[in-house]
Amino acid sequence: MIRVRKGSVPTPNGGRKPRKDERAVIEQRKHKARAPYRVHGFGYKCRVEGVSSTIERVFGDYVTAKKFVDTAKEMVMKAFICNAERSSPVLKPLVGGRKEGLLIRCQQATMHWEMLPKKKVAEIPYIVRSLVKQRRFPTIRDFKVYTGLGRKIVMPLPQSAQIEVTTKCNFNCIYCSRQSLNKERLNRDMTFEQFKRIIDQIPLRSVKLQGLGEPFLNKNIGQMAQYAKSRGINVTTTSNGSIVPDINTLKFFDEIRISFDSANKLTFESLRRGAHFDSILNNITELIRIKNENKLRLRLALTMVVSHLNYFEMEEAAKIAFELGVEELGFVEVENWYIPSQREFPVNSEFVKRAREKHAEIESKVLELRKRYKSLDIAYLSSAKRKRTCPWSFYYTFITVDGYMTPCCIRMDKDVFYFGNVFQTAFAEIWNNEKMRRFREANIKDLPNPVCDLCPD
Repeated sequence: MIRVRKGSVPTPNGGRKPRKDERAVIEQRKHKARAPYRVHGFGYKCRVEGVSSTIERVFGDYVTAKKFVDTAKEMVMKAFICNAERSSPVLKPLVGGRKEGLLIRCQQATMHWEMLPKKKVAEIPYIVRSLVKQRRFPTIRDFKVYTGLGRKIVMPLPQSAQIEVTTKCNFNCIYCSRQSLNKERLNRDMTFEQFKRIIDQIPLRSVKLQGLGEPFLNKNIGQMAQYAKSRGINVTTTSNGSIVPDINTLKFFDEIRISFDSANKLTFESLRRGAHFDSILNNITELIRIKNENKLRLRLALTMVVSHLNYFEMEEAAKIAFELGVEELGFVEVENWYIPSQREFPVNSEFVKRAREKHAEIESKVLELRKRYKSLDIAYLSSAKRKRTCPWSFYYTFITVDGYMTPCCIRMDKDVFYFGNVFQTAFAEIWNNEKMRRFREANIKDLPNPVCDLCPD
C-alpha cells in the first residue's frame, strides 16, 4: 500500500508539486469520490457502499414512494455500470462485462416497475425500515419476491414453504373457507414422519406451520418446529390465540402471529365465533411474559383482517397492540378465498365488495397510525391485484395436511386445484411439472387463470 509522508500532500494555496507516488494516491481518492456505489459480493449478503446514506436520506425526509424507487434504480444502475466498466470478476458472469446487456436488463426492470401496483410500491420504504429494525438487511431475493421480478416458467426449488399441520380448529370464523372442506379432510393432523419427509426434500430457509386449522392443536408441532430449527430453518406460525404453548415448544419458534380481528369484545366474538375476547388478551399477555422471562428471540405480532365490519376499530387495535408490547400489528384487507366455480363464491364476493368501499379509509388510517406509533411495526396488505407480482408457486409453496401442493395460502383446497402430492411423487418432480409450468406461464403473461384472475377479490 502506498503511504504519503506527513505534510507531503500539496495545499490548496500552492506549494511544491506532488511526487509520482503522491499523485497516484490523490487520483485514487478522486476515483473513490466519483464512484461511491461499489458492490462487494453478490448474493445473500450483498452490500452496496453508500446505501446507508441513501436510505437515511429517503426515510429521513419521508419522500414519496416514487422518489424512493427512482433513487433505488439510479443507485443500482451506478453500481452495476461502475463494476461492468471495471470488468469486475463479481459481476462479469452476470452481465458479460458489456454495458449494452446491462442496460437491457435495467430497461426490463424499469418496465416491470411501471407494471407494479402503486400501492405495492408505496409499501417498499416501510418494508425496508421494518427489516432494518429487525437487524436484517434487505437482500436481492427479498426484492425479487416482493416485486415479482425474476419470475420464470421453470424455477429453482423454493426456499420458503407453508405447511398445513392440521385442519382441526376450535373457532368458526365467518370468512374462513375451512367450512367448505369435505369431511375426509376435516379434523386431520399431519404426523411428524410426514412433516419430516417434506422438509427433507426442500432446501428451505423459512417455513410457516399453518393452514385451515389451529396449529397448536397438533400435539406434534413442537417436535416439528424443533426438527426444522435443527436444519437451520426459520420457523413461524399464525394462531388464533386460544392456546398458550409451553416453553419447550415456544423456544423453537422465530415468530408467532395472533389473529386479532377486533378491539371490541362483541365484534371480536361475532367475527371469530367460538372465541372469548378476554381469554385471548390474557393468553397474549402470558406469551409476552414467557418470552421476556426466558429471554426468547421470539417475535410476537397481531394480525387484523379488516373489512367494513371492523375498520373503525383499527385505532383501538393499534393502541392495544402498543400497550401489550408486541413487536408488530398487521392489517390485512379481507380476501375472497373462493373462486367463481365454487358455490360459496357469490356470497363471499358480495361481502368483499362491500369491504372494498372502505379501502380509502383503511389505507388512510394505516398511514396515520404509522406516524403515531413509530415504535410499533404496522404492516399492511392492501386489496391491490396480485396476479402479476405474486410470489406463490414461484418462490413459495403451500402443502396441505394430506400432502397436496396447492397454489397458495388462499387457494388451499386441493378439490379446487393442485399440482401433485408430495407423499406420492418427489417434490422436485412436481415443482416444475407441466401443470406447474402452464400455471406460471398464465400468471407471467397475464393469460386467463381462474384460480388467480380475481385475487384477492
